[in-house]
Amino acid sequence: MSSQRPSELSATVLAQCNTFILHRIVNDRDQQLVTRLVPDNLAGILSELPRLPTKRAILLGWVAPVPIMVEIRELPRNHCPKSQDPSFWEIWTGMEEREIDWDEIADDWISS
Repeated sequence: MSSQRPSELSATVLAQCNTFILHRIVNDRDQQLVTRLVPDNLAGILSELPRLPTKRAILLGWVAPVPIMVEIRELPRNHCPKSQDPSFWEIWTGMEEREIDWDEIADDWISS
């Protein structure tokens, strides 16, 4: 089970999880949920979740006798998705221009 918004997952499903890989979580609601899922004595380490650096995670649960800070390795290029993050900031600020064919988009919507 993987989610960027654990608070939106089913409580029944989460109750069946016994190992967690927790990346940076800044949303208060998501932090509260994670705090309820793990033993009380781990509350201190969970306070670090909003400050975790990129590619770092806390591994805890049955798989680890004590919580462990892990670093997520980069995937080999041949295993990476064949997609890229959108250039949101560049387009928003006008540094890049994006052509949009609104007629094609409207036709796709109508034919769906």
